[in-house]
Amino acid sequence: MKLLIIAGAHPTSSQVIGGLFITRNIKKLNESGIQTDVVSYYIDESIIFKFVKKLLGYDENIYMETMEVDTIQYNFISLKRSLLTKLLSLNNRLIELMVDQTIAWKGPQNYDLIHAHWVYPHGYVASLIKKETKIPCIISALGSDIHTFPHGSPKTIPLIVEGLEDADIVFFVSNALLKSAQELGYRGTNYKILSYGVDTELFLPAPKKDARIQLGLEKSVSKVVGFVGNLISVKGVDRLPDIFNEVSKRVDNVQFIFIGVGDLREELEERCKRYNLNVLFLKQLKADEIVLWMNAFDILVLPSRNEGLPNVILEAQSCGCPVVGSDAGGIPEAIGPGGMVVAWGAGFEERFSDAIIKVMNEPPDVEQLREWSVKYDWREIIKEQIKVYESVIKSYKNN
Repeated sequence: MKLLIIAGAHPTSSQVIGGLFITRNIKKLNESGIQTDVVSYYIDESIIFKFVKKLLGYDENIYMETMEVDTIQYNFISLKRSLLTKLLSLNNRLIELMVDQTIAWKGPQNYDLIHAHWVYPHGYVASLIKKETKIPCIISALGSDIHTFPHGSPKTIPLIVEGLEDADIVFFVSNALLKSAQELGYRGTNYKILSYGVDTELFLPAPKKDARIQLGLEKSVSKVVGFVGNLISVKGVDRLPDIFNEVSKRVDNVQFIFIGVGDLREELEERCKRYNLNVLFLKQLKADEIVLWMNAFDILVLPSRNEGLPNVILEAQSCGCPVVGSDAGGIPEAIGPGGMVVAWGAGFEERFSDAIIKVMNEPPDVEQLREWSVKYDWREIIKEQIKVYESVIKSYKNN
């Protein structure tokens, strides 16, 4: 079996671990004997467009034809865009280019199936390639491509729905995300709930004391509360300084950790400094480094405004670390019985801090958390994924 993977999230020159969940999934497919070629796109903008972006202070990623991350080779297809095209919002021209150049790249006829990770434009492009080449396609809906992006770009909603309904199968990472798609107008029955899974052989429990010594945390620290993810509004991180301040008033010697990057970092640092919190900010880390931190945490927090099904929750629980999260999206589905879910609404920060302290005082059993996370073990997820691939390909061959 050979797949053409169209990746909506991918590594870049400035963020090598970009799209890490897709890289991991592809690697596990390859280890299971599935052949894959991976393509993504970048906008080759005009000199004028680049100049304007530079004046506005935007960072420029440097793209090459290929980039290899953890044995997975990403192939980048260049799309031309002028300043005029951008100003006139001629996205239909970009869609045409994505379709034509993907077909020209190697020819989808060389593949048994196309799998697009990200709904728009990547999934929509896959559905158009399917129409043109008669090669079946699967779309993975991940989270913000359904619950956030469409609401900021409402003209794309009909195309998003069209792409989803024209796909052979849509993987939604959670029931909550499926519901969000239905609220956009999706009425298809061509779906399956399937997360990306967690590597339970990597994310293993380890003695908390040893992890803290390795990380150089002070012996005086009594509790460690951490956040892992992008420092952006949808993750609800803007609420964390107030939440952490409430916790610090009631619990002595708490160390707070932020692991991730994003446009809210400076604001968060300033607010935490104002509260005089014992806080540490770290950039994005490799998986083995995150494992060590999760074993040092007493609690992982995730106060998101929306989510698909956050793997970070499953990874924490696989390490025996309980989670306190909001009731947004697929967070309650991911947390299961081993943590606490806090509803958004009035008094959110106070109720969230109450939940953190309750879990500190009554921590769940590590084995209970492990048992829950094992349900999402990547080996079972990949088996199910391949089973769907085989079913879709077989139905095409029979027709």
